[in-house]
Amino acid sequence: MKILDIFSWISANELSLEKIENIVINCCEGNSGYDGYRLQSQIPERASENVTSTKNELISEGKKVCYLIRIRDGEVVAVVGYK
Repeated sequence: MKILDIFSWISANELSLEKIENIVINCCEGNSGYDGYRLQSQIPERASENVTSTKNELISEGKKVCYLIRIRDGEVVAVVGYK
């Protein structure tokens, strides 16, 4: 997996882009240890218009997409484009 784009809707103080990348890679490798977040390959039902338009843009560029979800409230905190 090569991460190409990260679009985050939370502050870097809460979760930096580097941390998001590490969480995504570790979740894809089957590792745990990032309590509070989960990775999802399907767009969530409650996805905002920003999430949907970001997904559409990444897919139009030929990238695969996954979503980093905050478990406590089910909110999408980042959309990640990868190959």
